[in-house]
Amino acid sequence: MIDSYGVDVMDDHGKWMKCTTMQLGYGAVYNTPLDGDWSHSTQTVIEHESFDRAVNNNNIKPGETVRGWILLETPKGEFAKTAPQSRFHLRDSLGIESIRPVESLNVVAGSESAQSRQ
Repeated sequence: MIDSYGVDVMDDHGKWMKCTTMQLGYGAVYNTPLDGDWSHSTQTVIEHESFDRAVNNNNIKPGETVRGWILLETPKGEFAKTAPQSRFHLRDSLGIESIRPVESLNVVAGSESAQSRQ
């Protein structure tokens, strides 16, 4: 079973920073720019299962693939306009840890939000 997980992003100074995981259900999520101008916000419709629901109280076999949405808030920091280097880490109930790069992290320019489909 998965005990904990998270996503980190590397800022422009080469420092790994933890993203905050936000609770996710079904529905719509709006990404709003820092200036609060909703006319420039984007909507993401959540139709598939979240990662939390996919792994909660489930025994995941070695090598088994788990898919689900993870909604993240990027930490405050300096990030280039291109997607930063990011990584996914988890620890299982036996204390075994794993860290893997995330290729699909999309940071919304001018927003505090990031989305990862893992």
